[in-house]
Amino acid sequence: METDNLIKQLVALIDARDYDRALNLIHQRLSLGLGTARQKDISLKANLAGFLIDIGAEGGIEVAASEGLAIYEREYSVLRKFIKESSLQYNLGNGKSALFRIQQGKPGFKFTPKSIESLTNAKNHYWKAYKLLEPNENKLRPQLLINLANALRDSGRIVEAFQYFDLTLAQFPDFPQAIYNRSQALLDLNNLSNTYTVTMLRQAMTGFDRAAGANGLPSWVRERGALSRDKLRSKLQHLGHSDNDDKHDLDLTKDEFNALSLYRKYCLLNHLALSEHSLYCKCNGARWDNLTIPMPHSSIEGSFIPRMEHVLNRLKAEYALARLLYYHSVYNPDMTWAAFDEEVAFTELYEGEIIGLRPEMNRVSFRLCFGILDKIAQAICELYDLAAHIPSCIIETYSVA
Repeated sequence: METDNLIKQLVALIDARDYDRALNLIHQRLSLGLGTARQKDISLKANLAGFLIDIGAEGGIEVAASEGLAIYEREYSVLRKFIKESSLQYNLGNGKSALFRIQQGKPGFKFTPKSIESLTNAKNHYWKAYKLLEPNENKLRPQLLINLANALRDSGRIVEAFQYFDLTLAQFPDFPQAIYNRSQALLDLNNLSNTYTVTMLRQAMTGFDRAAGANGLPSWVRERGALSRDKLRSKLQHLGHSDNDDKHDLDLTKDEFNALSLYRKYCLLNHLALSEHSLYCKCNGARWDNLTIPMPHSSIEGSFIPRMEHVLNRLKAEYALARLLYYHSVYNPDMTWAAFDEEVAFTELYEGEIIGLRPEMNRVSFRLCFGILDKIAQAICELYDLAAHIPSCIIETYSVA
């Protein structure tokens, strides 16, 4: 009972952002000592370490986050006797994510391989936790997915972040952290692309509105959501749009999506389209793979086509083929390719190998994707003249497929 009261007190203090009192309570309890033989002692120590990380993340208190992370790292082998590894990896990710965000908030911060090391490690811990997650761990699953999405978003991997936000909301439609953070990601996309649509702003506003009234969020997060909602509502009104337009636009988007081909629906539902608009909307405008390289100072016309657009066209063509092969390898409702497999007589070697046209399509699709990554790397090297900064011995041994 004493432990339950302590946990309730800490939750209330952290929600109220009274971090000093929360830290005092945690340190008082840790100073009394916690053994390693009983499950309840181990669980309490893990909970207290998690609270230290939460305080560090929310209050920007580096020493608290470091202390909580150190407990998990130092006593990992003991904690795993009574606590699932998915939970331990999740908390390690939280600790390293907190340290990154604290460093990011300091004056003079710059993105470098060294400065994002803790963020990269956080993402890896979240990914390990996700792979270790058991089917019945629904209490941890939504928060883990959101934290993974946020780590990807902080890394600039906004497309992957949307995948996990949408996956969370598909499984847990009312999970408040998913609703709030997806809305924030829409604004990040707006800043990243320097463009916006009414649909983007309206979805963000609706998400912030839901977050503002959610019981599962701290009061200060709900207040921030309400402020963001009001700003977006004002902007939409300035653009001539009102809340009354929502139902009409949603019905129109639904009709447009239903009119798309089965293949295009699959691409949109699985985030396989090359379009910024398709990240948050499944309307007719998302049917095209119209990803472009922005040209803010001049238009692309006449005989002048930038080298990077040549590269992008090649990437689009290869990606389109890889995507089509993948689609036919994993989703083939009319069994189009089944008859062709019947014409090939394979030797049965009883070694569990999966062979046939569809598995080969999957393999070729992945090979094409690796080739696309090579071409992206080569384009980046050309764009920023990285060859001038790479030792010649490395250049001579490197080749692009």
